[in-house]
Amino acid sequence: MKFYNVSSDRTAPSISSIVKDVFSHYGDSILNKLIMQTYDGASVMPGYISGVQTLVRGDYPFAYFFHCAAHCLNLVLCQSASSIPLVRVFFANVAAFSTFASNRPRRICCIQMELIYLSLEKLGGTIVHIPSVFFVISTKPF
Repeated sequence: MKFYNVSSDRTAPSISSIVKDVFSHYGDSILNKLIMQTYDGASVMPGYISGVQTLVRGDYPFAYFFHCAAHCLNLVLCQSASSIPLVRVFFANVAAFSTFASNRPRRICCIQMELIYLSLEKLGGTIVHIPSVFFVISTKPF
């Protein structure tokens, strides 16, 4: 598995030549074994006339194209998980916490304070809190 830089030429012939070059390292044994190809929704990829999938399929006839299989799998898993009440509640809580904590300086400060308090509690220290200022009193040297 490797990433290839295609930023200099994003045309279907260029991208398909990179794909074919990768496959050429496997020799002719892959010719009939490559049975699926999947890409995202970028117009250059799935085009049925001159897209990457058409150009690749010209050399690999059994490489049928499926639009973004990863996205389809994600949709199936999300639908499946949402039918289980405990999983649905878990992900709702994760989303709510993200919304609660994101870009809210005061809330982030509260969470950081709680983390400091829990860390010091484990070390045997205490925290004295005065509005807008807090002092850390440790019973052990740092």
